[in-house]
Amino acid sequence: MSKHFWVILILFGIAVSLFSGTTEETAMAGVEAGKTAVNLVIGVVGGFAFWMGLMNIAKKSGLVGILARALKPVILFLYPETKNNKEAMENLCLNMSCNMLGLGNGATPAGLKAMKSLQEKNKEKQIATNAMCMLLVVNASSVQLLPTSIITLRSTMGSPDPACVVPAILIATAVSTICGIIAVKLCERLW
Repeated sequence: MSKHFWVILILFGIAVSLFSGTTEETAMAGVEAGKTAVNLVIGVVGGFAFWMGLMNIAKKSGLVGILARALKPVILFLYPETKNNKEAMENLCLNMSCNMLGLGNGATPAGLKAMKSLQEKNKEKQIATNAMCMLLVVNASSVQLLPTSIITLRSTMGSPDPACVVPAILIATAVSTICGIIAVKLCERLW
């Protein structure tokens, strides 16, 4: 269905370009958009590579383990089922750390590993546990202390102050995360 939509959209654009006599401008805009896309990808990949490498070093150096111990009270509040599951706790910590640094792509593997270790301890394999539901909510709404993805994108696109959005993002993500945690905790009590 979606491929039909895009084909129709492209054909409509070409038809409008032909009838309005702007085919040359349309072709030039397409080439320019391609250049912009390539420059954007190269700029973003550099930023992601730096932060992902830093997180990998943190994990291998044991810093994530130290962070996991520091975050243990928070993790145990959010995920009480992980009390005796060290692997899940470390992956949850890495997932939270990556999300807080705005590295959604880095958070995904840790989140998947955490979900897998939670599923291994799950007695009813067809039903998500409370910890699994909490992981989905916290991962989706995560507090962004340093939204590196947004800052990198804004910097790549030439923003004069790429980090000016940090306070707004911090407030918005904190509110969404708090609301999500409250909703999950209420649902845990109801069901």
